Amino acid sequence: MPAAASVRCLRTAKKPADCLRKVIKNDDYEILLDLSNNLVFKNTVDSGKNWQGALDYCENLTYAGISDWRLPNRNEVNSALNDGSHYLWTSTTSVSNPAEALVSRNIYSEYQKKEALFEVQCVASSPCKAGKEIWNGKECKSFSELNLKEGGCNCLDGYAWEDSKCVELVCDNDCKSVEHST
Repeated sequence: MPAAASVRCLRTAKKPADCLRKVIKNDDYEILLDLSNNLVFKNTVDSGKNWQGALDYCENLTYAGISDWRLPNRNEVNSALNDGSHYLWTSTTSVSNPAEALVSRNIYSEYQKKEALFEVQCVASSPCKAGKEIWNGKECKSFSELNLKEGGCNCLDGYAWEDSKCVELVCDNDCKSVEHST
């Protein structure tokens, strides 16, 4: 009879969703930062590409100051903002049938023929230091420069996320200290 063993279950605390993802927009681009995995997604979806066309498109893309885009693998595609209305190609080829590659729709995935036409959302590794900086589409900025709390979770007190950065909340004449009586 085997000796008895103890088991200890561990659970890591998850950060709220707004800590893990930030959308950076400007007139020229829109990107999604996945801070937990240090990834940058092109936050727009391109349609009507077969698997090879999707691979080529991402590999030849220069967008938001990044030139090393790729087609996401089966794990990375789940970090994309997919509301379930998009069937996205992944770079993952079927082991049992190399003529098929994985297509993902939200958390549902299935292998499809590589000649089929599906949508594409490219991904790149962030050029910034993980957990220390955030890519703003042009350069790496520290959380303190963007007035973000450490790790990217929400803006510092007195700031609100707007147009790719934390902007200071401005108080007008309606803001004043009010004394309260008990």
